[in-house]
Amino acid sequence: MPDALLCDICELKRLQILENAVVNYSGGVFNLERKALAGMLRLENNYPEVSEVLAEIAHYLHGLIEAGRLRDSPLYCGEYYRKSLVALIGG
Repeated sequence: MPDALLCDICELKRLQILENAVVNYSGGVFNLERKALAGMLRLENNYPEVSEVLAEIAHYLHGLIEAGRLRDSPLYCGEYYRKSLVALIGG
């Protein structure tokens, strides 16, 4: 099996593990995005390095949500799911 194919399989497995964690242990991608944003704001003065990592995680999750058009999905029709990243940061 070529190395590139092995890398693709490993990457797919990594994404499956991440998806499982998001769905089953964090309350879903929207909830995890909100938790990362809340933690970022709460920790930015005392732990700026941690806050920066949380900001990157929130940005990554936001990108996944937007790229997957999850906010437009009929499965996610609540008002909370339609908020922009700026609105989520503000509460």
